[in-house]
Amino acid sequence: MILADQCVYGTTIRVLDEAGYAVTRLSGLASPTSTDDEVLRLSQERDLILLTNDKDFSNVLIYPPSAHCGIIVLRMSPDTEAATHEMLLQLLRDNHRDSLRRTLAIVDAHKYRLRS
Repeated sequence: MILADQCVYGTTIRVLDEAGYAVTRLSGLASPTSTDDEVLRLSQERDLILLTNDKDFSNVLIYPPSAHCGIIVLRMSPDTEAATHEMLLQLLRDNHRDSLRRTLAIVDAHKYRLRS
C-alpha cells in the first residue's frame, strides 16, 4: 500500500508496521541517489502511495495529483514526530486506499490536508 521514501524516519515505518499497514522501503528497490521522478515512477509501477518527508513532492505544478497514485508528505520535526505520526494514522483510518489515489496529502502535527 505504501512506498516509504529514503528520507522517511525509521520510527515512522515502525509506527505504520505496528498499525498493520504494508510498507515497502524504497531503499530495497532503488539507489539512495534516485531522483524524485524515479521515486515517483517506482510508486506508480507498483501502485503504491508514496510517503515522504521531501517537501518538493508537495508542489502540485511539478507533481499534479491527477498524475500519480497518491503522495503523502510529512511535515515534522523531532519535536512533533509523535503527534505527526498520530495524524498520519488518522489520515489512513479516515481514507480508504482508493480515495487517496490522485491525491496529495500534507500531514503535520495538528491536521492533514487533502488536495486532488
